[in-house]
Amino acid sequence: MNINPNILIVDDKPHNIILLSSMLKQAGYNVKSTTSGMDALQEVKNGLPDLILLDINMPEMDGYEVCRKLKSDEKSKDIPVLFLSAMTDTDAIVKAFENGGVDYITKPFQFEEVKARVKTHIIISNLKLELKKQNDNLEKLVCKRTEELEKAYKRLKTIDIIKSSFLEIISDEFRAPLTGMHAAGEYLFSLNSQKENDEYIFLKKMFAKSKNKMMKLLDDATMINKCETSNKNNSSGVIALNEIIESGADGFICNIRQEYKDLSVSGEPDMLKNAMKMTNELAKCFVDKAANANLEISIENDIVYLKYVLDNMNMSEIDAEKFFELSSEARCSTYSQTKDLSPTVVQKMLNIFGGELKFVKQKDNNGWLIVTLTLVKSDNQGDEIIAQFER
Repeated sequence: MNINPNILIVDDKPHNIILLSSMLKQAGYNVKSTTSGMDALQEVKNGLPDLILLDINMPEMDGYEVCRKLKSDEKSKDIPVLFLSAMTDTDAIVKAFENGGVDYITKPFQFEEVKARVKTHIIISNLKLELKKQNDNLEKLVCKRTEELEKAYKRLKTIDIIKSSFLEIISDEFRAPLTGMHAAGEYLFSLNSQKENDEYIFLKKMFAKSKNKMMKLLDDATMINKCETSNKNNSSGVIALNEIIESGADGFICNIRQEYKDLSVSGEPDMLKNAMKMTNELAKCFVDKAANANLEISIENDIVYLKYVLDNMNMSEIDAEKFFELSSEARCSTYSQTKDLSPTVVQKMLNIFGGELKFVKQKDNNGWLIVTLTLVKSDNQGDEIIAQFER
């Protein structure tokens, strides 16, 4: 806000100009004046005032037209215009506002009223200008930040591509020497086959187990990488809900409602069925073999929930929450330790299609292994039927 705002008085009556100028100068304003509309427009071109006091009834060009011309000019459109007039009828006042005026002061005017109105509109005008500056600065900051984010995204995308390529190369490069090591090991065992004893059998089984585990780890790591790549490429498809349930229901009692028969979920069929089979194997690690385990199905807000009811969940609530993380220790200290990275692979596969896989711990060793999938809507409904998939 200017310390001494500039006021332009436009009135064809010199005595009005003298009176207003004197009063406004005493209040600390810088004052200029003109007696015609044409001179006023020229004065504005020479330098923009902070506020204009404009008479209506003037020869050649009245105040309404002057105001319209000011508001049509990009440079002067934001200058507040206060009309001065002896006309008090409603039509004149409304017309003043319709032509761009911000206030209307009737003659004869009271100086305190003029002073208060001028001060108020100067403050409002400066606040608007300050707000505009802030918005302009904010827009520049947003543009700059957007540009930085785009550059960062491109860098991350490049790094991600490099990472994926590196994992593929590492996986392939590891397989060759591992295959050689395995072949050499098998050859050494064959040379000593005539000395077969308990220690020999133990070592051979441990060697085979280690070999299979190492190859499986490589397969799982490769699959995780492919899943992450597929997720970025927005893989899609549709598969019947019944097929999904059948793929994951082996060994579990499952009640299927009739209205679910014709429903489908989003996902690539083969990948989802494979994911459900692996999920089923994982769930079996946490149920009492002698009990009848249940697979519960429900639908809410277009989301399908498949809940494996577990009664032998030997892990803490924290371990359950972190179970599917790559660095999770829970997979090595529970009944699922033989699954290696498979649970993480399954979760990645489900994530591709907007699904989830998680453990929910309850009291004692009870809990759930929950799969969520996105439903493709269907209008078919019917009665409940029961399909039991016995272990």
